[in-house]
Amino acid sequence: MKRLETLRRFLLVFVIVAWLFTWSPARPSMAANELDVNSLTVNNELVFDAKSFSRLWLAQVHDNTQSFIQRLGDALLLFVQWDSTGKHVKVYKPNVQLTTASFIGKDDKTGLINIVGPFNAVKQGDRLERFFVYMDVDDLPEKNMKLRLRVLTPSGVLTSGEFIVSREEVTMNDKKGFAVFEITNARFQEAGLYRIQVQMKGELTSQQYVTFGEKTIESVKR
Repeated sequence: MKRLETLRRFLLVFVIVAWLFTWSPARPSMAANELDVNSLTVNNELVFDAKSFSRLWLAQVHDNTQSFIQRLGDALLLFVQWDSTGKHVKVYKPNVQLTTASFIGKDDKTGLINIVGPFNAVKQGDRLERFFVYMDVDDLPEKNMKLRLRVLTPSGVLTSGEFIVSREEVTMNDKKGFAVFEITNARFQEAGLYRIQVQMKGELTSQQYVTFGEKTIESVKR
């Protein structure tokens, strides 16, 4: 597990740095429409320092760095902060595992979580009276963060009264933990990918929900 976790962290950092370099224009000198970054931190670990590495230039997107940083975070399901004074990027990527199943419950004798009938796909037109989502998360950026689930349809349109999440939000007292959500009246009327996203909010996010994890359920045409 530790080896897999190390590999996952390495791939995450590699993707971020590779993306940043992809945006880099020819840079003999700094142009008016270019922005520079002095350092990049992932989960409080310094992964780029301009003082000890070649200068990194970022193309300007929508006229400001904040927009570029937000675009980066949204695409990679990261929470990214930009310090314009120190030109420092902070990236937070908690680890989250989402499992969808027909039933999830706790064994009274052993205290273990039982996951019954895990699934990743349904047939278009299926209606599930209910299903469950098991969420296991760690490396949250701070304690007492509030987490919630939301469901996105392939078209982005969700009919009122469908895919009702039983718990509006849960609070993680520590930087890790787990929770079980029940989703009722799930109607898979469209073909394509239904996205179950997990969002967090706290002092770090200015009490605004940000998405940091996602699982898909494929609705297959009959």
